Amino acid sequence: MESQTSEFKSFIKSFHCKLEKLKNSSFNEQELLELETSFKSECDRFAAALPIYACRTEICTMIYKYQTSVILGETGSGKSTQVVQYLYQTGIYSEGIIICTQPRKVAAISLATRVAKEMSSNVGNLVGYQVGMQSKKSKDTKILYVTDHVLLNECLRDPHLSLFSCIIIDEAHERSIFTDLLLGMIKKCLPSRPDLRVVVTSATIDPDVFVRFFGECPVLSVSGRTFPVDVEWTLEKAIDVHLREDKGDILVFLTSPLEVEKSCKQFEDKLRGYRDFICLPLHGKLQANEQQRVFNPASHGKRKIVFATNSAETSITIPGIKYVVDSGRIKEMQFDPKKNISSLVVTLVTQSSANQRSGRAGRTAPGKCFRLYSENEYKKMNVCSTPEILRVNLGQAILKLMELGVDPISFDFVESPPRHQLTNAMETLVSIGAVSDGMLTDIGKWIAKLPFDPIFGAFIHDAIECDVGIEALILTACCGSGGSLFYRSGTLADKTNADKMKIRFSHQGGDVMTMLNAYREWHVQPENSKGKWCAQNYVNGKTIKAVRETATEVLSILRKELQIILEFKLSDPEKVDLILQKMIFKTFKHNICHFLGHERAGYHVIHKAHDVCLFPSSSLPSLGLKPEWLVIEQVLK
Repeated sequence: MESQTSEFKSFIKSFHCKLEKLKNSSFNEQELLELETSFKSECDRFAAALPIYACRTEICTMIYKYQTSVILGETGSGKSTQVVQYLYQTGIYSEGIIICTQPRKVAAISLATRVAKEMSSNVGNLVGYQVGMQSKKSKDTKILYVTDHVLLNECLRDPHLSLFSCIIIDEAHERSIFTDLLLGMIKKCLPSRPDLRVVVTSATIDPDVFVRFFGECPVLSVSGRTFPVDVEWTLEKAIDVHLREDKGDILVFLTSPLEVEKSCKQFEDKLRGYRDFICLPLHGKLQANEQQRVFNPASHGKRKIVFATNSAETSITIPGIKYVVDSGRIKEMQFDPKKNISSLVVTLVTQSSANQRSGRAGRTAPGKCFRLYSENEYKKMNVCSTPEILRVNLGQAILKLMELGVDPISFDFVESPPRHQLTNAMETLVSIGAVSDGMLTDIGKWIAKLPFDPIFGAFIHDAIECDVGIEALILTACCGSGGSLFYRSGTLADKTNADKMKIRFSHQGGDVMTMLNAYREWHVQPENSKGKWCAQNYVNGKTIKAVRETATEVLSILRKELQIILEFKLSDPEKVDLILQKMIFKTFKHNICHFLGHERAGYHVIHKAHDVCLFPSSSLPSLGLKPEWLVIEQVLK
């Protein structure tokens, strides 16, 4: 606190000098208003006592002196909200925009909202955001929060990033594939932009990978939260915490959007007689207004219980959280280069993630973290996660680099993926017509604009030519929704009813066609009846809305980037379903499987020489079907 007091006194001294100057000169109301706002903001910062406040002068000096720098900020340090404000208030970077990247949309939006409020502004004015096709910004915006993908696309339009005076890569320790590509592109433009400042912020304890990459840049460490968190190595569940613990909101970490939605419903069902809580989901598939609900305080006398994916792990602060329940699990995509197939795997989080999660309970007061795993399991966890670029199919990364005019083989990666993975991904791009003779084809340039795996991009490209583009968009959005549209929970009778209702939509063409059938019926319901329809048919309302939102966003990309205008209108199933099924087999030919003669033996994946079995919830068994041939979209382990 002594350092923070010293920083505040330094501000007061500087503020007093400004007032003295105003006494001896003419001034207007705007100048007085700016001084008043500045003083109020500083008092609020001092009262908040965030650890990073004590380092403000040191941070600003370091960034001014060095072109690249690294800030290590523990959970609760304030790095995501305060650094941009410190830089703006120095006035040094006023010639350009101070841009801060986030790995997730929900973080970019919530941080922009919070910083705008702290700076007595509205989102879209001084402080704005841009995530996907959503944006709130204006010509007056000086601080901009974006996803890393948005800034990577800006590199395509302007490799010198001339609009920006300072770039902050926040939560860089997560090492998403687009963060790694972005770091490489920024490093490439630094020699031509000596005025540009780059700040890499990380919660990890090991900054060496970034220091080596940028060439011995300075590192500043900032302490984290100021309140203790008692960690209990126990199997207590969220429901027990609610019934037994004192006042305070609860944050529960789960593996996927589907699990989050399912858990919310189960919690409400089991405590149906209670009126002292409100259950809220938080994950990347929600619409922005639904995500923002978790930041509002619960009504008097009620406890807020937030079920979340790892989107709540970093960057954002949910007010009121006193208890964290950590499943210790995460669902992530892993690529097997030998089998050339991606698998969705539920795995243990890292020690770094576990510590991030527990830290959510100690942001504003002492808290508790209930870990649903043993201390011995914790000790066996990896310290940090494997960078995404080392564990996923590189097709989308290669396509993006080639779109940027960069040779993927010679690209300066933060950590280079194995050569054979680059080669395998390139071969896939050649097979779908996206690359020829080492160059992007017209189809490849087309696919690169879409936020999907290149194979799905090729599927949509061909579908539009066959007049089934909308249906292909829906299918692709369903596959990327994080799970099935259908849910199955509650009593045995509820589960039986859910199974019966799903059969109504089941399609002999398989699970994606079954989801398309459900979407078709939901799509024609009046908007005010859609929620009731979902409940009656055991369809996850938020997931199916996310499917529509994804399809709408891609339609906007097609219109703005490719001048392709499609009407959001579904065609007669009898006219399009067979076309879609044939296209699925054509596009995903590398994932064709052959039935081995018995359901226990399952299917043999022809091009990848291994066997798989149908997932129990697949729609095909409910129809009594054992197709001789099928296409797998994803493997679950």
